[in-house]
Amino acid sequence: RACTPSFTPITPGAEPMGWLQGRTVVVTRSGERQAPLAELLRARGAAVVELPLIVTREVPDEVERLAAEIGRHQWLAVTSPSGAAIVARLGVPAGVCLATVGPATADALSRCDLVATVHNGAGLVAEMGPGRQRSVLVVEAAGAALTLTRGLRDAGWVVTAVRPYATVSMAPPESQVAAAVAADAVVFASGSAARAWAEQIGTHGPDVMLAMGPQTASEARQVGLKISLVATDHSLHGIVSTLDSTPHATG
Repeated sequence: RACTPSFTPITPGAEPMGWLQGRTVVVTRSGERQAPLAELLRARGAAVVELPLIVTREVPDEVERLAAEIGRHQWLAVTSPSGAAIVARLGVPAGVCLATVGPATADALSRCDLVATVHNGAGLVAEMGPGRQRSVLVVEAAGAALTLTRGLRDAGWVVTAVRPYATVSMAPPESQVAAAVAADAVVFASGSAARAWAEQIGTHGPDVMLAMGPQTASEARQVGLKISLVATDHSLHGIVSTLDSTPHATG
């Protein structure tokens, strides 16, 4: 479907309180990316434990390569907000069509032409359809799965992949770990955050473990985490709504 901004601000007191009222939720997003989700959760009455488990670092050589390639292709496919931030900074020529894996990535861009209905690499492949030898530049993380690039090539696209950033696990403060494990819920917005939780804390944690999208859920389960909720609306608002309204998030 066509891209449209998905973020809808939540004003405190503007919506009825649900499951989140009085609950404690762990946010595992890194650095400044924690703030928007934490704000939305607090607006629904939740206490937030900020536990950054990953840090995103740019890969200078790949950023330079992206800058050189960005205007040479008919399509640009972006897989995450981190990649979208770099793309937005570099700028995209008007003649290049933009596609994203999900609305959270689309929201980080000033414009886009297509967002996958199913928010993963396979979903974007299906949405983009037959390539007919058109060219696409894929912007993804270092070490990313080959689902998107292989799928597009199999569909007849001429694919160039660039990986201008890497996600690295970081050890959380011990004082925060105990509070995180004792919380009511934890949110994983990426597979890398889920893997970092398993590496740094283990597979135990809050009874409610939410993954943003099916791809993150799959990667989290592969490392032994018991994902109980999946936000199929791959956005911050989707995370909050899923936690607050799902009948599974009770007790």
